[in-house]
Formats: sequence, structure tokens, C-alpha cells
Amino acid sequence: MVKLDTPTREAYLKYNNLFKGDSQKQILNGKNMPKKTRSPTDNEITICEFFTVRLDDLKCYIDTKFDAADVANRLARENLNTRLDSMNEFRMQLKDQAANFITRAEHDALITKYDADVRFLREETAKAAGKASQQDVGGARMIGYVGILIAVVSLIMAIVMEIGRS
Repeated sequence: MVKLDTPTREAYLKYNNLFKGDSQKQILNGKNMPKKTRSPTDNEITICEFFTVRLDDLKCYIDTKFDAADVANRLARENLNTRLDSMNEFRMQLKDQAANFITRAEHDALITKYDADVRFLREETAKAAGKASQQDVGGARMIGYVGILIAVVSLIMAIVMEIGRS
């Protein structure tokens, strides 16, 4: 027999009173706790009863902890799956975006083609700047004709003046 001190005896009595009778069932995290029917009237209980009560308390406590750990594990797994789904969606968007980019070989081919086009345009611009336009040629021709006309008129006048002096 174990002699119970006052706080332990009060805890024992409280525990036994919680589970008295067939109509009272206490639920802890969805599990029915064992039903106790004995209520001691004195300060002495057997060691077997003491350890049975303590082990039942420990079992309920451990079951509660395991249930809480299972719930926490399930919630963490759901949270992780949600995060991984969003990361996979982001990864798929990057993959789709990368599929629309041109490759390095295509880029190099386009740059080579554009360089050739720019070189051709520069050469044509230089040729066009070196060539005279039709209007410029016509204007120069007119100035040449006027110059020849003035020279002929000057020559004729010089001849007429020499004849007039002789």
C-alpha cells in the first residue's frame, strides 16, 4: 500500500470523479478515455491502482501528443505541397518563356545577316554621294554652254575690233 500525500490524493480523487458512472465520458482529442468507477474513501490505495492511474494518465498524454504531432505533420505537408505547387507553376512559366527565346545560333545568324545589310547600305550611300544627279549634270552643262558662248562672243568681238583698227 502507498500512503498518498494530500495533493496526490486530491489529484487521484479528481481523476476518479471525472470518469465515474456510465453516462459520463470525457473526450480527449477525439478519443474516449477509460472509465473509472472506484472512488477511494481513505488515503490509501494499492500500488497497482496508483500505477494504473498514472499509466492511464501517461497514455492519454502520449496519445494527445501523438495526435497533435500527426495533425502538425499533416498541416506541414499540406503547406509544403501548396508551396511546391506554386513553385512548379513558376518553373513551368519560366520554361514556356525560355521556349519562346531564340537560340544563340539563330541570334548569330541574324546578326551576321544584319551586318551584311548595314554594310551594303553604307556602300550604296557612299556611291550615291559620289555620283552626280541629273539636275546637277544639266546645270553644269548649261554653265558650260554659257561659258563657251561668252568665249565665242569675246573672240568675235576681238576679231571685229582688230579688223576695225586695221
